[in-house]
Amino acid sequence: MVFKLRPRNLIFKIAKTNERIEEFHKIINNIYKEEGYIQEDMFPDRYSEFSTIFYAMNTKTGSIVGGLRSVKDVIGLPLDEVFDASNIKSEIMSRGGRYIECGARFAKPKNSPNASFGLVAMVYQYLVRENISDTLIAIHEIDRHFYENLGFRAIERKYYKKVHRYAYLMHAETEKWCQPYRDALLQSRGNIIFD
Repeated sequence: MVFKLRPRNLIFKIAKTNERIEEFHKIINNIYKEEGYIQEDMFPDRYSEFSTIFYAMNTKTGSIVGGLRSVKDVIGLPLDEVFDASNIKSEIMSRGGRYIECGARFAKPKNSPNASFGLVAMVYQYLVRENISDTLIAIHEIDRHFYENLGFRAIERKYYKKVHRYAYLMHAETEKWCQPYRDALLQSRGNIIFD
């Protein structure tokens, strides 16, 4: 699956090789260490087997410049280590919905708009293609407004001991996700190609 975005030196993919998955884990571990969230590697973790890694690659250098992970609820979700999300999960399932957790998002240089927007666009299109009705996230306070602008709403705020920060549990229905940017996400910025 490939999502092409302007400018032409960025391409968005789902990691399918061990090399790309390991590169994603190495980058996110280093970023979390640099930002003081962790002292020892956090990834891969017990959820990695049930994860999909989305990444942005600079086609000139071949390096990963952005990434994000989604996790299916097979053995629970990473956010379950901090929050009790049973009520929102039950509400989603009661209306026949399907959900994932998204997290471990990064863009280089930090919060690069091209990499960030491209990843959001790719994930949104993935949710639509896979008929996933809802997304849950557990994010640090600093990222709250980024996700609110995408249509997420905060459910709970709690101290996350593992990364020594407060975190928010947030939720968005796919049909309400990114409403102000819907046309751009689906059309003007590119497409997804299944190979």
